[in-house]
Amino acid sequence: MFPEPDGWLPWGHTTASDVFYWKTSANDPNEWTIVGHPGESDDVVPFDGGFTDFLHTFVWDTVGMPFIPEPESDVPIAFEPRTGEWLGGAGERLQPYGRFEHR
Repeated sequence: MFPEPDGWLPWGHTTASDVFYWKTSANDPNEWTIVGHPGESDDVVPFDGGFTDFLHTFVWDTVGMPFIPEPESDVPIAFEPRTGEWLGGAGERLQPYGRFEHR
């Protein structure tokens, strides 16, 4: 059954192609730890903690993974929610994208 014990379950990535995984080493998902894999490397960087621990340390810029760049803003990193406003103009049609082009 997926995910397999001691497997890696991807849950996120950065714009630099770094990938984050849960290491599924325990039967209880609340005990899974996090592993980071820099996109341009064969290295892996373990994080001793779960997702909420990771998120907290990321927001406070203390995550300790060398491939994560320093934030450009003050710590804690500000959360800026989207307004949900439509980005196109009124009646504006979206351009076709990739294989979903209208023919």
